[in-house]
Amino acid sequence: MNARLAAAVLAGFQLISAAATAADKYYVLSGGDTPAGNHYSQYLQTKALYDYLHELRGPHVRVSFGSGQRPDQNVTLADVHRSVTSPAGYRLSKTLPGIIANNEPATAANVKKYFDSGAMQSQQAGDTFFLLVSDHGMPNRNESGDKDKTYSDNCINLWAFDVLAGDEFKQRPFDERCLSRSELEKLLATKVRAKKTVFAMSQCYSGGFHQMSVKSSGGYPVANPAICGYTAVTPDTWASGCTPDADGPSYQGYERSLTEQITGIDF
Repeated sequence: MNARLAAAVLAGFQLISAAATAADKYYVLSGGDTPAGNHYSQYLQTKALYDYLHELRGPHVRVSFGSGQRPDQNVTLADVHRSVTSPAGYRLSKTLPGIIANNEPATAANVKKYFDSGAMQSQQAGDTFFLLVSDHGMPNRNESGDKDKTYSDNCINLWAFDVLAGDEFKQRPFDERCLSRSELEKLLATKVRAKKTVFAMSQCYSGGFHQMSVKSSGGYPVANPAICGYTAVTPDTWASGCTPDADGPSYQGYERSLTEQITGIDF
């Protein structure tokens, strides 16, 4: 992240440290997809963002990560992929539960439930809604074929696995794993009563979500002043920084920089 963008991100989130009486709402979201793809860096960033914001804003902050592991419940699944270096210098992979206080599963059903919650409905016209996404992203396969793909309706990749009897797994249908730009835009338009929505997204293909705030009309860009935000990459590009190891040179990118700018903590 260059200095100008870092300054813009920091300025955009100064509202987070505004008066403690503000009723702004914050949603920290990271689906992670599967235990193999839900990387340790995603867990670190999501937990850090939630813990920091919850300390400032308490019940105004909600988090949905992976399969929803939390400290006040029994562990049902190791849903985070971590890679570590052994004393002999070998890279070893393991899975661990992504435990976060007050966590809920990052499924499509829970995301929609959050937007229907009483907390969201209690917002006032002068409030701000903050959406922070530290997740995977993917093209929407329901768009046209790859040759003509516009990437205009890309997906946030939500939690995809169900745990069944006999330690077997079942992957959810694509439509239940994909939170598309058009679906999110509809939720923001119909469920959020706040005057402004500010989003920050670190996932691959995240740039398409800017179409929630800027559209083309007659060949010219037209902005929606109620929505603004930052994304890691353009609509057709992979992002960096999502990795199972968080102790080496590969641990860099927008995801890490964004969290450091907001929390002031060097990861």
